[in-house]
Amino acid sequence: MPSGLQPAVVGALMRYLVRVGESNLSHDQVTPLQWIALNYFAIANPASRTVSGFAAYNATSKGTASQVVNVLERRGLVSKTRSSEDGRSTRITVTESGARALRDHPENRLNEAIGHLPPADQAALERIVSGLLTELETDNPQLTVGTCHDCSCLGANGKDEAFYCWRKEQTLQRKDLNQICIQHEPVADR
Repeated sequence: MPSGLQPAVVGALMRYLVRVGESNLSHDQVTPLQWIALNYFAIANPASRTVSGFAAYNATSKGTASQVVNVLERRGLVSKTRSSEDGRSTRITVTESGARALRDHPENRLNEAIGHLPPADQAALERIVSGLLTELETDNPQLTVGTCHDCSCLGANGKDEAFYCWRKEQTLQRKDLNQICIQHEPVADR
């Protein structure tokens, strides 16, 4: 049964959940923006693991995104690799050291708390967050974040267990389907 909280209160509580994790950072750890970038590169699909992808995801400039990535690379938390597809773009990969920093980060407490919810509550939360993203996309067509498993660009490539993104013209593996994509086109209600 709903408690009757006003939407503004629920929104404020959601923002508070994020800030709580950020407030536990010490100065020798990554900054909140660096954490967002590092986490993004860990959960984004391969086609979205670029400076441009992070800039779009975080609604920031490519210049700011590039500076953040450069700091993470200097600290050994990510590595850059020139794309084999087009030779121009650079793919960002979280290093072993970066993965360790993510595991040890105080903000992981929110992820753990979500993981401790009963499966039905996790599914409800996923539906709610997806619904909120869809609602916000109506107001801001630039916001097209989602996962491949519910994207209209996803198709089978006809061989092996691989899938194909028609928009990015790239092969995806099954493990990529639940990762973040910054060029998501939601499938109409299934």
